[in-house]
Amino acid sequence: DLGETAGGGFASPRGTPAVADGRVFVLYGPAAPIKDPTERPKRTSSVTLFCLNAATGEIMWQADQAATTASITMHGSPFTSPLVVDGVCVVQLTGAVAYEAATGKRLWTQPAIDGAHASPTAWKTDHGTFLLCCSAVPPTPESKIPVFPHMDATGKPLPSGRAVYCLDLKTGEPRWAIPAPADIWCASTPTVADNTLFDLDSTGVTAFTLDPDKPHQLWASPAGTI
Repeated sequence: DLGETAGGGFASPRGTPAVADGRVFVLYGPAAPIKDPTERPKRTSSVTLFCLNAATGEIMWQADQAATTASITMHGSPFTSPLVVDGVCVVQLTGAVAYEAATGKRLWTQPAIDGAHASPTAWKTDHGTFLLCCSAVPPTPESKIPVFPHMDATGKPLPSGRAVYCLDLKTGEPRWAIPAPADIWCASTPTVADNTLFDLDSTGVTAFTLDPDKPHQLWASPAGTI
C-alpha cells in the first residue's frame, strides 16, 4: 500500500533497492509527516529492512529498527538506500547498522551516524573495506575520533554542523571524521573514485585524497553556490 497516510504524508519508500547474491534489500518506513522541524527530536518511527529472494520475491528475513531525529523526513520515509558489500548489508538511519546479508544477523551498530537522506558508500583498499557515511551530527571532543577540518577555497576552516565519517566495515568503529558546514538534511551521498572522496554540501564541492588513517583535502569549489 503506497497511499497517503492519515497525517498527510506518503508511505512510499524513497530509497533504491540493493541487489547482491540473489537477494534484494529494501528499506520501508511509512510514518506520519513532520510538519514542524522542532518536533524532529521527539518523533520515533519503525523502519524495516527487508531481504527478498530475487527470483521469487519471498521474504528471507527482515529487521526492524527505530528511526528518530534526522532519520525521519518531512514526508515520513527515509531516502537512504541499503549498501551490500563483502557479504554485509549496511543501512544508515539513527545509527549505521550492519547485518550479515545471508542471515540478517546484526553485526554492529554505530550511533555516531544520524541521517537517512544520504546512503553509505563503500571504499575498498589494500587495508580492507571501509564505509563513508554523511552524518547530521559531527563528532564531539569526548568521542576522541580523529578529526580533519573541512576548509573553504581559501584554506580557512569552516564551522562544523555535520561530518563525513570513515567506518571500519568489520567493526563499525570510526577511523576518522571530516567535519563540514551544517546541512540540516545531510542529503548528499559521499562519492569515491580513484581513492578520492567528493563531498557535496551547501558550500559547494570538496575533494579529499583518502587514507585509512588520514584524509587530505585537495580542493574546494563553490560550484552551485555562486
